Amino acid sequence: MLKSLFKPLEHRRLFANVQNLFLVQATNYLLPLLVIPYIVRVIGPDKFGLISFAQTTILYFLMITDYGFDITGTQWLAQNQDDGTKRSELFSTVTSLKAILCFFCAILLLIATTLFPAVREHATLYWAYFLMIPGMLMFSNWYYMGMEEMKYLNYPNVISKIGYAAGVFLFVKVEADYEKVALFYGLSIFIGGLFSLWILKRRFNISFTLQPINKLITAAREGWAIFLSTFAIHLYRRSNIFFLGLVAPSEAVGYYSAGEKIVKALQSTFVPVTQAIYPIISRRMKVSKGKPDPEIKKLMLILGASTFLLSLLMSIFAEPLITLFAGERFVASILVFQIACFVICFGVLNYILGILFMTNIGLKREFTMSVIIIALINVALCLILSNIWQEIGAAMAFVTAEALLLLLLISFSLKNKHRWSDA
Repeated sequence: MLKSLFKPLEHRRLFANVQNLFLVQATNYLLPLLVIPYIVRVIGPDKFGLISFAQTTILYFLMITDYGFDITGTQWLAQNQDDGTKRSELFSTVTSLKAILCFFCAILLLIATTLFPAVREHATLYWAYFLMIPGMLMFSNWYYMGMEEMKYLNYPNVISKIGYAAGVFLFVKVEADYEKVALFYGLSIFIGGLFSLWILKRRFNISFTLQPINKLITAAREGWAIFLSTFAIHLYRRSNIFFLGLVAPSEAVGYYSAGEKIVKALQSTFVPVTQAIYPIISRRMKVSKGKPDPEIKKLMLILGASTFLLSLLMSIFAEPLITLFAGERFVASILVFQIACFVICFGVLNYILGILFMTNIGLKREFTMSVIIIALINVALCLILSNIWQEIGAAMAFVTAEALLLLLLISFSLKNKHRWSDA
């Protein structure tokens, strides 16, 4: 169905990129899903909740170092694909900013592991997961997406995830080995990042040069709005494990995390389509000087219907799916999954409306405002509901936040219709 929305050349490139991005997502989410059933059975709900909390905490640092460049960097590069000098300049600028932020995050973690007893007790766990931060910096996903050459991202990605899986299966044998899960996860991403840097140099002839401070400041300013929105997205889409962990025991965190991970893995199957379409839409809107691409409405109808059907089916078959995935010890995750699976539908629609549409037609401020509002609502909801219903409350907050964001994005888009509609 998507074929009719794009020109023949665009379709061929889009189809190839969707295939390659799907492989990326498969290794990022689906391959770990083959590992998680083994992990949860070996270390149990309590330790699984502990490592999930630590991983989610470190993901805050990842969001800081990413600084929204998966969107802004991709957009800048997509508009300068044929300019080799500009591409190297963009790579140097983005990488420099990421490196500065990475150093800042390392200082923050050092302070946390020194001052807070709960973090200091499991410092090894947190530092092991922190290896993913410089690893993802070197991966430079944004560059592959901006060049629409996602196939080259597959090689380091597959190597890192296979290395992680092999490490877990070979060395995690008893509950006390839970810290090794974090070590193999962080180390595998770090090694994959080194390999990715080698590919960037060999395939794209990228050269790193020190950039003047004014260029770094300009890039930081231009990316600030998207950083705020993506960080706020993190607050309502990836942080419920963290907030649940503040008010509930590790076992409840483990139950919630098991259900949420399946939801995110299923949602990730649609990410290749939306990410591959993004640079195409960005180029089209640059040519049309900000006028919305007419195919976005069709995308919302096609992907909205597909994801709603998937969410409904997953809710119906939640019990056998969770039992197969996590085993009898995670029966409490069934209701979590039934509630949270509708995030698949809302999340895809929010990406299309917020990222593909609003950020490309001059409504970045409205998009950022929407996400920040929902992030704050989710924090309050999650803390309140988790305190009452623990993992069930966290799932309720998760799906409510996505649904409210969709309504808010629709409201802002219609309110500003005069800025993008010819009618």
